[in-house]
Amino acid sequence: MRYNAEQIRNLLDRLEHQKAAELESDTLEFKEWSAEWEGGEAGKRKFYRMLAEYAVCFANHKGGTLVLGVRDQVQGYERALTGCGVYDPNEIRTRIYEMTDPKLIVEVEELQIDDLGVRLLLVHCPRGIGVHTTTDGVAKVRVGAECKPMTGSMRQQRLIEMGLVDITAQTIGAPANEALDPSEIARLRRLIAARHPNATLLKLRDAELMEQVGITQDGRVTLAGLLIAGAESGGAQSGVRRTFRHGTRE
Repeated sequence: MRYNAEQIRNLLDRLEHQKAAELESDTLEFKEWSAEWEGGEAGKRKFYRMLAEYAVCFANHKGGTLVLGVRDQVQGYERALTGCGVYDPNEIRTRIYEMTDPKLIVEVEELQIDDLGVRLLLVHCPRGIGVHTTTDGVAKVRVGAECKPMTGSMRQQRLIEMGLVDITAQTIGAPANEALDPSEIARLRRLIAARHPNATLLKLRDAELMEQVGITQDGRVTLAGLLIAGAESGGAQSGVRRTFRHGTRE
């Protein structure tokens, strides 16, 4: 989600009676400018590292806007809007692009607060495709109004939600002779024969057939295989089968 300048101005008007932190969300962050960021190369590196981490944080959720130059724990319009120091919008775009993987292209917008004579910086981060990290390997995701470390299971869930991972292709440890029902394999053959009597699949042995249709992968039973030909009394495997039939997670 991208906040335009007018939306940000409307939110800033509420700072007389609210803290900026109370206005933050999973798509919006306010952050005070730090003079440290202007303190030589070390300060700049810290600044761009921080921006890259916010970019991947928003990209790994729904996208969002980072507003620099606002004290988020202070109430009062004049006290909260402190503005930004020296920066280069083009360099910000370039450095975020260079420091993210896959690469992210952000929009950088200046917002002049004329009545206070200060300037805010808006960094608009797009929603990403897949899982984004910094080039240092840092992966974060927006959870509520915070950026949290993105765990392995969260990364997998993100990929599944975007259709970049076929969860049914995952394999389980149970042997095929225990997890699969031979009568279901026979039924599959009958279905194929009814629709395609001359299908090459019908000439394959059961083990070869199961590999071809995705019931097994390298000899191991897949989740799709459980759904297609799983034995009803397959213990934990039948539990997985029921889970996917109902579309919930146990």
